[in-house]
Amino acid sequence: MSRGNDLRLKLFATGAKAASLYFKVNQEVYFCPLCRRGYLIQAVIDGTLTLEHVPPKSLGGKPLVLTCKDCNSGSGHSIDSAAALREDVESILDVIMGRKEDANPRAAEMIVGGNRVQIRVSRSGGFTELKLVESASKPDALQGAQDVLETHVRNGTGQGEEIRIEVTRKAFHTKAAISDLKTAFLAAFAFFGYRFALHPNLRPVREQILQPDQDIIGNRFHTTLNDEASLKEPTLIAITEPLPCIAAIIGKRIILMPEPHGDRKLYEIVRREDYSKTFKGNALGWPVSMEFRLDRFLARNKSAQMTHNGETARKNATDGD
Repeated sequence: MSRGNDLRLKLFATGAKAASLYFKVNQEVYFCPLCRRGYLIQAVIDGTLTLEHVPPKSLGGKPLVLTCKDCNSGSGHSIDSAAALREDVESILDVIMGRKEDANPRAAEMIVGGNRVQIRVSRSGGFTELKLVESASKPDALQGAQDVLETHVRNGTGQGEEIRIEVTRKAFHTKAAISDLKTAFLAAFAFFGYRFALHPNLRPVREQILQPDQDIIGNRFHTTLNDEASLKEPTLIAITEPLPCIAAIIGKRIILMPEPHGDRKLYEIVRREDYSKTFKGNALGWPVSMEFRLDRFLARNKSAQMTHNGETARKNATDGD
C-alpha cells in the first residue's frame, strides 16, 4: 500500500473516532468537514476521500485533513488556482520593487512610449533585469518600444519619460481570499474538530467555500496587515477584541471566522462596522495533524462527568443501605 494511502487511512481513523463522539455513531464514518457527507473506509480505498493540503499544495502546504473528492477538486481547484496567481503577482512586484531576489524570469508587461510589450523580470546580485520577449509581443509595439529606448540611450535623454510595468492576470482577488478562508477553516477543523467545523455558526463559511462565485459573507472577513504585524509562520488566533472570533494569520493576511459559541452574525457585524486592523487575542499555533482538541476536551469532560455521576449514585445507594 502506498504512503499516500497509509496517511489517508490514518487520517480516516482519527476523524472517524472523533465523529463517533460527535454524532454518537458506532460505525466508523468520516465526515467531510465542508459538505458534511459521511463516508465509510471504502472511500479511502477508492479515492473518494482525498488528501487536502493546508495551505494549498501550490503554496507549500502539507496534507493535513481529508475532504471528499467533490469538495477538493470542484470549487477548490478554482479558488486555489486564484491563490497561486496572487502569489505569482506579489512575487513579481517584490522583484520589480527590489524587495526580493529571484533569478527565475517572471512574465509582465512594459508600456513605453505608448507601446505595450511583453517582458520577463528577474533580479539577481542586486540588479533587476527587464528582458523583452519578442515572440510574445506585437511586432509594431515591439519596434516602437525599441525605437524609443534606443533614441534615449543614443541621445542620453529620457529623464521624465514614463515607463510603466504592469503585472496582468485574470481577476483573482476574490477567489484567492476564499482560498485563504478555506485554509483557515480546514486548519481550525484540524485544531478544534467537528464541534467547530460543523457548528451552525460556521455554515456561512462552508457555503462560501463551496460556492465561490456567490457573495455569501461579503469581503470583510479578509484583511491585510501591515509589515510589522505579519508573521513568517501561519497561526490560529482566538480573538478577544474588538469582537470575539477565531482568526488565521497567513503572512500579511488575517481571516476571520465565527466562534461556535460566539455571535453567528459575525460577518454582518464586520460588514456594518468599520473595524481597525488592531486585534487582540491568544495565539493558538498551527496544527501539524488532526488534533481535534475541542472534541477531545469535551469527550474527556463528559467521561469524567459520567464517572462522577456513577460514583455519586453508588454512594447514595450505599448510604441508603
